[in-house]
Amino acid sequence: MPNVTISVPDDLKSEMDKLNEVNWSEVSRKAIAKYIDERKNPYPRVDFDLREARIDYSSFQTGLPALVMPLKIHNMMESEIIVDRILFTASFSDLARIYTIGSGHDLYKKPIGSNSVGETQLILELLEQKVRLLSNVFSSTFPCIVRCILFAEGFKEPYSSEVRTKIPIDEWKEAVGKVLMPSTP
Repeated sequence: MPNVTISVPDDLKSEMDKLNEVNWSEVSRKAIAKYIDERKNPYPRVDFDLREARIDYSSFQTGLPALVMPLKIHNMMESEIIVDRILFTASFSDLARIYTIGSGHDLYKKPIGSNSVGETQLILELLEQKVRLLSNVFSSTFPCIVRCILFAEGFKEPYSSEVRTKIPIDEWKEAVGKVLMPSTP
């Protein structure tokens, strides 16, 4: 069997020395084999969680409302992943039809540790023409469907999934009111 040298910090080596009954070569072999096995999958093993979305007025440039969606990313692997980017498309539904609102992206790289959760915030400005078009469609809280595509470093294919949340009708009516309100000269 070939030998491989692995460097560890001094404090970790001290802890390893306390466990002299452990075969560290075997532990290392298993960890490396598991890591390689996980990386053979073309897709990262992750999942999304989007509990609530809200309509905010964070767009200081245009004053238009924005759909703000806090997204949790669950890394279900034994190794850390580096999220390269997330692309998303948001749609609203009145249960009879689906209305695509727009698309956006999160281009910030973020590491997510093994078996842990990372977070990001997806923001999509609601265009005036879309708000006007849908201003009278919804009369109660309605579904929002967000299609997310996550690209992770070291994986050939992106992970893609749909997450659902709801838009409170009072937030929607406030957004509609602000968009439809005539501007004052």
